[in-house]
Amino acid sequence: MKTTGTFLILFLAGLASAQISVSPGNTIKVGEVVEGKKVTAVWTLTNSSSEKQVIGGLQPACGCTTAEPTKKELNPGESSEIKVIFDSANRLGDFHKPVTVYINGSKTTQVELVLVGTVVNPEGPKLELDQNRIDLGVCAYGKPVRRELTLRNRGNQVLVITQIEMAKQKILTSPVNIQPNSSYVIDLVLPSPGTPGLYSEYLTISSNDPVVKRQIVSVVGWFEARLGVTIVKEKEFNLFYQVRIINDSPDKVKVSDFIPGDKYEIAQGKEVIEPGSYSIVQVMKGTLGTLKF
Repeated sequence: MKTTGTFLILFLAGLASAQISVSPGNTIKVGEVVEGKKVTAVWTLTNSSSEKQVIGGLQPACGCTTAEPTKKELNPGESSEIKVIFDSANRLGDFHKPVTVYINGSKTTQVELVLVGTVVNPEGPKLELDQNRIDLGVCAYGKPVRRELTLRNRGNQVLVITQIEMAKQKILTSPVNIQPNSSYVIDLVLPSPGTPGLYSEYLTISSNDPVVKRQIVSVVGWFEARLGVTIVKEKEFNLFYQVRIINDSPDKVKVSDFIPGDKYEIAQGKEVIEPGSYSIVQVMKGTLGTLKF
């Protein structure tokens, strides 16, 4: 039975090939593609039979590839173009991207189109961010907030960060140069909004990256008109949370005032947190006390 089933599938696939002719051939080779670029290839499918053929679903191999026909119903002799777009972002190396075209709605009657090439590093600098979204958590209204953003140069030439802007305010006082395979940490001082409540803004990072000259980072948070100590969960790992303890009270506070001493380690900052400052702490999961996640 297995042999018969396999023969039937091959027979129907061959039948589809006889009914539909493909130009310029089932495989298109695009050679080298600079990483970050989108590649477009176009096939022409022609109904070579004496009966109407219908182009059903198109199934790309992965989410980096899209495909769309210009026409789905083909009378004898009619053609349809299949446009396939491959996004090469973060896909260095050789690629082999098939797109399956189902004919007349059958999963055994199909045509396979294949896009082949190699994604290569672009000449020049390449900006990579450690995050594209900064969650400020709950902040004290009326006070600026400090956060860090790591910029990396994954290219082979010097990366120049020409400006960082938010809400039409310039953050950099002068350009920043980052050598290839190096990183730079930006200390962001974000102003409090004009009113308490939900906060949503965008950081625009401009550079000499030849592929993406501007990158956008969303910044969200909540500003409350109150004083006190705020504990914000920033990251979650297998055994612990990373939290930021922000002291917006007029007095000094200790990390141990809020977390049992054997349940945390200070990753950044100090045990004693000055007014208007913060510490970043790694807290064991399951820790009780004032921490509620």
